[in-house]
Amino acid sequence: MQRDRAEESNALKERVCYWCGSTTHRRLSRRSFLEKRVLSWLGIYPWECVMCRRRVYFRSDGHNLPSKEQI
Repeated sequence: MQRDRAEESNALKERVCYWCGSTTHRRLSRRSFLEKRVLSWLGIYPWECVMCRRRVYFRSDGHNLPSKEQI
C-alpha cells in the first residue's frame, strides 16, 4: 500500500509547470504538425497549466495518475 502511494506521489511530482511551478494541469489536444507527428512519436503530451494558462509538455498522458476516489 505504501509503495503505491509513493509511486502516485512521484507521478504527481513529475508534472510541474516550467513557468509558475503549479502542479495543476489539464490535458490538451495535439494541434500542430510537431505535436501530432514528432512529439507523438516521442511520447510527449501537451498540457495547459491551470494557474498561468501556458502550454507545457510532459511525458505523462495522465492515465497513470490516481483518481480522486483513490486519494
